[in-house]
Amino acid sequence: MTPFFSNIRTWAALLIAGAIFAACSSDDNLTPDEQQPAEAKTYTLTVQATKDGESAAVKAATRALSLDESTTPHTLNATWAEGEAVTVYNETKGAALEGTLTAQSSGASTTLKGTLTGTIENGDELKLKFLSPSYSTQDGTLEYIAAHCDYAEATVEVTDASTSSVTTTAASFTNKQAIVKFTLKNKAGSASLNTATLKISDGTNTYTVNRSASANAYYVAIPGFSGKTISMLASYGTGVYDYIKSNVSFTNGQYYEITVKMDQVLAMTDATPSTGSVGKVIATDGKMYTHVRTAELAGSTASGIVAYVGSAGSVESGNSSYKGMAIALEDAILTWGSYPNHMEYCTSVSHQCSSATSYCSTVSSALNAKNGIAATTSAQANNGEGHYHNAVWSSSGVTPPSGASGWAIPSIGQWNLMAQGLTGNSSNLSDTDNPDYHYNNLSTKINVAGGTHLEWLFYWSSTEKDESYAWCFNIGGLDYGRNGSRVSAFAKNHNDEYMHVRMFFAF
Repeated sequence: MTPFFSNIRTWAALLIAGAIFAACSSDDNLTPDEQQPAEAKTYTLTVQATKDGESAAVKAATRALSLDESTTPHTLNATWAEGEAVTVYNETKGAALEGTLTAQSSGASTTLKGTLTGTIENGDELKLKFLSPSYSTQDGTLEYIAAHCDYAEATVEVTDASTSSVTTTAASFTNKQAIVKFTLKNKAGSASLNTATLKISDGTNTYTVNRSASANAYYVAIPGFSGKTISMLASYGTGVYDYIKSNVSFTNGQYYEITVKMDQVLAMTDATPSTGSVGKVIATDGKMYTHVRTAELAGSTASGIVAYVGSAGSVESGNSSYKGMAIALEDAILTWGSYPNHMEYCTSVSHQCSSATSYCSTVSSALNAKNGIAATTSAQANNGEGHYHNAVWSSSGVTPPSGASGWAIPSIGQWNLMAQGLTGNSSNLSDTDNPDYHYNNLSTKINVAGGTHLEWLFYWSSTEKDESYAWCFNIGGLDYGRNGSRVSAFAKNHNDEYMHVRMFFAF
């Protein structure tokens, strides 16, 4: 995002007059060469506050705001509001002074005046600030920000507190938040989103903005930050829109005007090959979000990332309804046995695996196998006979949404579909001229959606070559392949750091 406007200049305030107080002392309890703590007293403190800089994007750090759109760039005018309060804290003494200073009039300049009780000595640093703001819930208007969120501080040094007139150095107030005008549009930028509720998160703090009336422009006070990722979620009629942007910085004391083009959040059943569904996050509520974090803003939990969308019946042999596949956010965590990545834990690699739905002795026949759900279900139901099907019991951590299949290990044919979907390449895995199927390229959309990068070098499939070997998807260099292709066969009890499992569900 690019800020449209220049930095806000701070305004200066001068401490002009001190307070009259009675100075008294007694020698009765004094110890020679020891400094006694100063006594708490009551002061009347007066501060003259004025603007500084007629051309600043925000002309003063005060709590009455109005936008002048007749200027270029637009000017956010700030003026004092009569009665607004400023607190005083003695940083040197580590103690707050009781009482507040209040603005004596409204306008471009004012006198801050009040009665304070505490201890002040020469050289003390005093911090002046508006009362602590509340940012978490706002209503999207400048009026609300002026009354509840505008926050500025100034630090002054006491130059003379020896008489009834206390003097200090000049006070220059600086804002402690940015003010951002968000204008919301659809992804194409062709229509405004007149929303009622907007949520914004920087990963640490979440700001909820509720408008009493729908509007497409929101004014939001946000404490400054640098290099963070922000996520946004907006309600629009019966629909929901989301947005995410990395490496965002907001500087305290700046005013920004930003147009945000948001993606519509659709149900997973609305996924199509032509609407950019691949790379979306399917959450437990059955909706597709731009990112894991926008799903969380909606109060849901990410389940998987769309890796393939086709026609109904194209995903799993024998199932006429499934049209899409969602890959797990991260590799499966396998905890059973001593060899966690085994496709099956066999007492003998020659042991016949009775759970096999079919064998595919060649790469070409393996590419035609689209039966990962059936193979996984069969393996789960047929443990014993001297071996345990470890990988099929692995967990991807989150339950798939209602209407989807359970978690399954992809067959080679299903890995082929997901590889094509994630990269946009139409080549089959058996082709040798497909560098797009390197693990970095395959991981691009997964990373963007908030998932975990695929690992080098091999991923198990649920497609068995014979009773002793199963096929793997080679996502490293082709020189590591057993037959010069992206598909390689390994003994089912093979285990090393290069063998991984990434599950999927169909929808």
